[in-house]
Amino acid sequence: MKQITTQKVKKNLNKLSNKKTQRYIKIGKTVKIPNIFGNTFFYVFVFLGAILLFDIFGNISTATQVPIGDVINKINEEKVQDLTISGDRVDVLLRDGTKVYTEK
Repeated sequence: MKQITTQKVKKNLNKLSNKKTQRYIKIGKTVKIPNIFGNTFFYVFVFLGAILLFDIFGNISTATQVPIGDVINKINEEKVQDLTISGDRVDVLLRDGTKVYTEK
């Protein structure tokens, strides 16, 4: 059998460090384990960042719920630009650009 010195192992370590097939490399009494958690945490933070961005920018155009009496008053005051009825929900677009809705 060939005897490998510590210097040869360290020299070959640089060559093998980029290979994903290399799992454990023994140097003397220490064992080097590849750092898979660094990449995992990076992707977790990217995923959480994407969720945060969708949460922040996804809720910009949401409508607020108001009582049906307020919608009737806005219609009488001619402040309503568009009215959409779908099922039990009435979506209202006011002339100032705000969106509100009410339930029947």
